[in-house]
Amino acid sequence: MPQRAVLRLVCDTDYVQLGAGDVIAHLSNPAFDAATFEIWGALLNGACLAVIPRQAVLSPSELAAALDRHGVTTLFLTTALFNVMARDAPRALTGRTVLFGGEAVEPRWVAAGLSHGNPGRLLHMYGPTEATTFATWHEVRVVDPDTSSVPIGRPIANTEVYVLDRNGEPVPCGIPGEIHIGGPGLAIGYLGRPDLTAERFVGHPFVSESGKRLYRTGDRARYRNDGAIEFLGRLDDDQVKIRGHRIEPGEVEVALRALPQVRDAVVAVHGDTAETRRLTACVVPSPGPTPTPAELWRELRRTLPEYMVPGAIVLLAAMPLTPNGKLDRRALPDPVDLAEQRTGFHVPPQNPLQQMIAAIWEELLGIRNFGVRDSFFELGGHSLLAAQMMDAVERACGVKIPLTLLFTQPTIAGLAAAIRRRTRASAASITAVNAAGSRPPLFFLHGDFTGGGFYCIPLARALGDDQPFYAIHPHGLDGHAVPESIEAMADERIRALRRMRPTGPYVLGGHCNGAFVALEIARKLVEQGEEVPMVVLLDAKAPQRAASASRSIKTAKTNPVPQVPATPGAINPGHGKRDMFARYRAAVASYEPAPYSGRVVVLRSETTRDRRPDLGWSLLGAGVETYTIPGDHHSSITRHVAETAARIRTCIETADSP
Repeated sequence: MPQRAVLRLVCDTDYVQLGAGDVIAHLSNPAFDAATFEIWGALLNGACLAVIPRQAVLSPSELAAALDRHGVTTLFLTTALFNVMARDAPRALTGRTVLFGGEAVEPRWVAAGLSHGNPGRLLHMYGPTEATTFATWHEVRVVDPDTSSVPIGRPIANTEVYVLDRNGEPVPCGIPGEIHIGGPGLAIGYLGRPDLTAERFVGHPFVSESGKRLYRTGDRARYRNDGAIEFLGRLDDDQVKIRGHRIEPGEVEVALRALPQVRDAVVAVHGDTAETRRLTACVVPSPGPTPTPAELWRELRRTLPEYMVPGAIVLLAAMPLTPNGKLDRRALPDPVDLAEQRTGFHVPPQNPLQQMIAAIWEELLGIRNFGVRDSFFELGGHSLLAAQMMDAVERACGVKIPLTLLFTQPTIAGLAAAIRRRTRASAASITAVNAAGSRPPLFFLHGDFTGGGFYCIPLARALGDDQPFYAIHPHGLDGHAVPESIEAMADERIRALRRMRPTGPYVLGGHCNGAFVALEIARKLVEQGEEVPMVVLLDAKAPQRAASASRSIKTAKTNPVPQVPATPGAINPGHGKRDMFARYRAAVASYEPAPYSGRVVVLRSETTRDRRPDLGWSLLGAGVETYTIPGDHHSSITRHVAETAARIRTCIETADSP
């Protein structure tokens, strides 16, 4: 690349004016051609260069904070990163000159960046590395809601751009052709590849001066009626752009076939957007021991840059062929099922926290049938998706985990354990998830002493801002000893509840084992004269001793039930999770609930096998209502949290206060 090409890019140009008062963000990998604009744009114009750490670049919230901290005025974002910022942190664009490009755009995110981000200037840039970063520009002021593209505009200063047909003649407006670029921004050629240089850098057909050349980009485009150029994609070659890098899948196939463990390989591109697009490889192993995908990835990384390594590898016995003996690409396995074929056996999520993380992975990666021990990166994840995933986990769980953790613990099990460690220091038995709102507060015993009860955050959010929500943690999770009876657990939690809210009304709820303690708290509060409009029991079967309690319902209405004293014995949580489980099982098995005449709402998941419609709770009183919610024991409070919350909210709204 000659020096004049860099000067033409950043000095005395028309698309941007840089000066001593500017701060340019350095976000790109130094090997990426956008770094040329960032570094030399600052140094050759007396501006400041703000070097943003890689970890911050990959986290929308951290990047926004870093841009503010450094006072950045100008920045370039790849299209994929721009989409993420427009969606998750649009304020990072506000007031700044924002350049974006590198692959086909999605108009909806450009419109979102404009309306929600309100940048000072928003410039859509186009240009291959061979023309030194940028060749055309288009200032985006408005995005037509019906458009399918955003123009790449007109040539930047000191640059020639033509759209030519197969005969090298200019095409009229509306007719597709190939983009050719000329001017002082052209590279000298490809190092050590005179054949490729001669193929791509051709003589200038419109200038008689010797040595003048045009670069054939291989990109299709057409002129609009207003003279702006509209990008249409690649020509008939196999080049694709993934995360700003131009890739030929054939090169990856050659690298795979060069491995002794591989007899044949086909590489395809899956995903429709800049964020979801990734390489997937189908491999037929050579005779002998079958290689694992992990072994193939390890070998490929010796010869290919990371962005060319397929995100997914599936092993096949043979390539599917058409009746004519040609490769039948349409018969290749669906990439949604690649993970299952790649790793075979999976450990499913074990608790609601792992379920929540799995749902986020499924949405981002677009695949199913993976386990909690499968690697995010081996499932097709990359650094940009990793940043989105960690942000989504933070929003769902309310706990911030550094992105670097994912590179040492890239599994659902590892992330869930890290989240638990981050919250273990807190000894609070009740957490105010949402303290605001005018409705009677819901005190919810989440019962999740393995996952931490983080599903309460999206549940509270789905219930609405006007519904106060307090998560009551099970004993052992909060660092305190585990009482031996449900009654003793209820007594301790009532003391904590009254410290936080001395008087009612109280709405109680509980999931799984938490339902027993919730009902017992409600019964005790009513006996103490407090208002309990409703108790919600989520997917919990009535204890075995409930039948004996039902025989006392009539006498209980006239004779107060004596308080059951708390059992003095308690197990220390430090004795281990297995002992804690045993103590809970024993407490539930010995729990003989007293009759309860208040309103009880039972929500049973649709996969519950118990034949009793009310799961046995009507034995305790007449005021039991039963509703079915979608999902199973875990997914009803994670994947289907919106439907579950809607049912709870409706029940709260119709609750009659005593």
